[in-house]
Amino acid sequence: MNQEFTAGQRWISDTESDLGLGTILEVEHRQITVVYLASGETRIYAKESAPLTRVAFMPGDSVTSHEGWQLRIERVIDDDGLLSYAGVRDDNGAQAILNEAGLNNFLQFRSPRDRLFAGLIDGQRWFLLRKRVFEHRHQLSQSPIKGLMGARVSVLPHQIYIAVECLRRKHPRVLLADEVGLGKTIEAGLILHGSLIHSQVARVLILVPPVLLHQWLVEMLRKFNLNFSIMDRERFDESLDSAPKGNPFLSEQLVLCSLDTVVNDQQMADASLDAGWDMLIADEAHHLSWQEEEPSAAYSFVEKLAEETPSVLLLTATPEQLGLAGHFARLRLLDPERFGSLAQYLKEEQQFHWVAAVAEKLSKDIALDNEEVEKLENLLAEKFEAATLKTLGSSAALQLSDVGTSVIDKLIDRHGTGRMMFRNTRQAISGFPARELYTHTLDDNTPATRASWLIEFLAERYPEKILLICASKMTVQTLAESLRKAGVPSAQFHEDLSIVERDRAAAWFADPEEDCRLLLCSEIGSEGRNFQFLHNLVLIELPDAPDLLEQRIGRLDRIGQKHTIQIHVPTAPGSRDAALSRWYHEGLNAFEGISRAGAAVRSQLSEQLLAVLGTPDRKDDSLTRLVEDSKVLSEQLEKDLDAGRDRLLELNSNRTETIQEELDALARMDRTYELQDFMDAVFDRFGVDVTEQRDHWIINPSDHMQVEHFPHLPASGMTLTFDRETALTREDFTYLTWDHPMVAAAMDLILDEGLGQADCQVIRCAELPKTLTYIEASYVLQCTTDTSLQVDRYLPTRVQTWCVGIDGKNYSELVASLNVDSMKQRYDRNALRKVVVKNREALEKLIDQTALLANEALPALIDEARDQIVQEYSEERDRLNYLISVNPSVKQEEIDANDQHESALIQALEGTHARPVSLRVIFNS
Repeated sequence: MNQEFTAGQRWISDTESDLGLGTILEVEHRQITVVYLASGETRIYAKESAPLTRVAFMPGDSVTSHEGWQLRIERVIDDDGLLSYAGVRDDNGAQAILNEAGLNNFLQFRSPRDRLFAGLIDGQRWFLLRKRVFEHRHQLSQSPIKGLMGARVSVLPHQIYIAVECLRRKHPRVLLADEVGLGKTIEAGLILHGSLIHSQVARVLILVPPVLLHQWLVEMLRKFNLNFSIMDRERFDESLDSAPKGNPFLSEQLVLCSLDTVVNDQQMADASLDAGWDMLIADEAHHLSWQEEEPSAAYSFVEKLAEETPSVLLLTATPEQLGLAGHFARLRLLDPERFGSLAQYLKEEQQFHWVAAVAEKLSKDIALDNEEVEKLENLLAEKFEAATLKTLGSSAALQLSDVGTSVIDKLIDRHGTGRMMFRNTRQAISGFPARELYTHTLDDNTPATRASWLIEFLAERYPEKILLICASKMTVQTLAESLRKAGVPSAQFHEDLSIVERDRAAAWFADPEEDCRLLLCSEIGSEGRNFQFLHNLVLIELPDAPDLLEQRIGRLDRIGQKHTIQIHVPTAPGSRDAALSRWYHEGLNAFEGISRAGAAVRSQLSEQLLAVLGTPDRKDDSLTRLVEDSKVLSEQLEKDLDAGRDRLLELNSNRTETIQEELDALARMDRTYELQDFMDAVFDRFGVDVTEQRDHWIINPSDHMQVEHFPHLPASGMTLTFDRETALTREDFTYLTWDHPMVAAAMDLILDEGLGQADCQVIRCAELPKTLTYIEASYVLQCTTDTSLQVDRYLPTRVQTWCVGIDGKNYSELVASLNVDSMKQRYDRNALRKVVVKNREALEKLIDQTALLANEALPALIDEARDQIVQEYSEERDRLNYLISVNPSVKQEEIDANDQHESALIQALEGTHARPVSLRVIFNS
C-alpha cells in the first residue's frame, strides 16, 4: 500500500470504524501511531499494511467542528499533506477556515454514499454478505414459521397446530389441556417464543408449583433460548432497593415464580400485580380450587392477574379429570363475561353433548340414526341441503364423499369452548411406543445389594445405555460411589448440580464413543430432560403418586421413540417398592399403559394405600384387597373418562390439514444448508475460528476478530449444531436456527457497523459497453413503525437493485441477468479509491438517478402490499363474522381488533420509503 502519512492528518480505520476519527500522532520508518480521541484508543500500525483510509472532504460537503458548529465547504487547502477547509458556517453565515485537526472526533461514515466517497471501500465479500443479510431478513419477516424455527423440539403436528392457531390471535387466552406426555409445556413454550419473536409480548410471568420451578427454568432455556429469572423471597429482598419503582418484578422481563410463594406473601403478591405483564402462564391450573361462593386465595390471585394481562395460557389436566365445575372455573379465568354462570354453562354443555357424539361417529364413517340427522338438519340448515345431510345415514355414502368432514368442520365452528381450549389425547395422537415391564427380585433392600444387581444388569445389557431414576440425591451419590469402586463409570443428575454440570453429564452419557452406560437421576434432577435415544429404564424408590411415576416413564415415552420401552423394577420381597410395583402394575396398569385415573384412584383409596405402605411386613391380603379395589375403581373411572370424551374438541385441537404450509416449511428448513452457508460467511468475515465436525461446529474467538466480542459467543467458545436430531440428543450443543439470538445479533452487527455498504470493482464483461463506469445501488423498502405490526410481512422480500451507466442509461435488467460478481478483475484498491474521489461529481449524479428509479417503483409496490393486507384482513373478518354468528365464545372485540390492525397497517404503509443500503462502482475494462 503506497500511502503518505504526516503527523496531524485525519484517518479512519477500515476495520474499526466505531473508533471514530483518528489522528496521526507519530510517523516512524516502519510504523505509525494513531490516536482515536473519541474512544480513547491508540493503535500502532505497520506503514505498508495499515488498514486506514484518508479522510478528505470536497467542496459542497458539510463538516462539524470540535465545538459543534458546521461548515459548508467551498474550497480545500492542502499544506504539505495537511488539509484545511474554507467555507461558510451554518450557525452565523460567516466565512471560516477549519483545519482538519479541528474536525469533530466522533465523525463516523454511516451512509453508503458517505462511506464510498470517504474511500471506505469494504470489498466484495463484505458487500455481498450485507446484501444477503437484507435478503434473509426480509425472507424471515414473511416466513410462516418465524418464531417456530428456534425451538429444540421434535416437529409434532399437534403441537405446531396449537402454536400456529394461538399465534394468529392478537392476544391468545387459552386452556392447554392435553393428556400427560403430549407436551403442554412445549406448546406453551412455542406460543411464548413465537409471541416474543413477533414482538407481540415483552413481559412474561410464569407461575408454577414449587417442585416444577427448575423444570420450567431448564425447559425454557434449553428448548427455547429464553433466560427466565426465578423470583423468590430472597431475590425479591435483594432487588428491593435497586429495582425500578421499588418493584423487583420490574427488574426482569421474563420472570418465573412459585405460585405458593407469591400467594402466601402479600408484599410479593401486590408487587406482581402492579408490575404489568403482557403474558401470564400458569401451570397445573387444575390445582386452583374454586367454589362459586368461596374461591381459594390462589384462584383469586390468578384471577386478578388474568384480568390485567392481555394473553393468558393455563396448563391444566383434562376436563374429564377436573369435572365440569372445575373446568368451568378455568374457563372463567379466561373469559369471565362468557362464563359468568355455572348453571348456564352446565345447561349448554348438556345441550351440546349430542353434537360431540355425532362428530365421533362421523370421524369413523359410522352412519347416523334418523334422530341425529334430523337434529343436524335443524342446526345446519343454512349450510347444507336436507338431501345432502340425509346421506349421513349411510356408511357407504359417508365413505364415498367428504360431506362428513364438511359437517364436522361446521360443528367445530359452533363448539362452545373450541377456540379457548386445546385437548389432545393419546388415543387421537399416533407415534407412541409400547411399554414392557420387567420385575427383578433382590435378596434385600440394602444399597450394596442394589449396586451389585445394577453391575450385573449392566453387564447383561452390554452395550446398551440405561437410565436409572430414584427419589433422592443421596441414593444417586451412594450408587455412583459403589459403582466407581467397582470400576463402572456412571453420570449423575441431581438437584445440586448446575445446568452446565448436568449438560456435561448428559453429553458424556449420550456420546456413543464414551464408556459411560448409566445415568443416575434423582426425582428433581431429571426434570425438564427427555432421553428418547434410550429404551431401558430402571426405577427404584418408587413414588406413591401415579403422576410422578408417569413423569419418570415419560422421560423415554415420547412421540418418536423408536423402540419399545423396557421398564425394569428391582425389588426385595416385602419391601415398599415391591408393594407399590404390584399396585401400579396389577391395580392401575401404570407401567405398560397410561393410568388416566391413577390420581383419582389414589385419592379415593389413600387410606388403604397408606395402611399397606405403613405395614412393615406388607401383608399379602391387605395388598391384594388394595390391588383388587384399585383395579375395579380404575376400570370404572376409565369408562367414565371415555364416556366424557369430547371428540369434537379433540378434532379441533389437531386440525393439521390447516397448517400444511408451516409443516412443509419446517421440513424444508431441516433439509437445507442455507443457514450453515450464511453463518460460515459471517464467522469468516468476523474472524471467528470454526472447526467443522460431522454433525457440529466448534467455534472460538480468535486474536484477529473484527470486533472485540462476537454476539453470544463466550470467551471459552461453544459447540453448535444446525441439525435438529443432533440438538435433541446433545443438549450441551447450541442449536442454531434463524430464530436464534446469535443469528439475529450477527445480522444487527453487520448492519450497525456499516460493513459492506460501499464497494468498487473492475470487471471484464462483453455484454456491457466497455470502458464505461456504472453505479449499482441497492435499496430496501423501510417503514418506520411499531414492530408488532409486522409491516415487513407485506413488503417485497428482495433487495431492489438499480444500475445506471455514466452514459445515463438504465442497465438494471441486463446487469441482473449477468453474474457480475464472477467477472471481478484484480486491481489495487487504493488506486480505485482515487478514481472514485476524482469522479465524485459524475458518480453523485448517477446515485441520484438510481434514487429516482427506486422512488418511481415505490407506489406500485405499496399498492401491492396494501392489496395483500386488505385481502388477508377481509378474509379474516368474514371468518370471524361467521363464527360470531354461531359460537358465543367469539367476541366482537376480535373483529374490532382485526379492523384496527388492518387500519394501522395501511396507515403505516404511507410512511414507506426506499432506503439505500449499498453502493458499488463498477468499471468495465
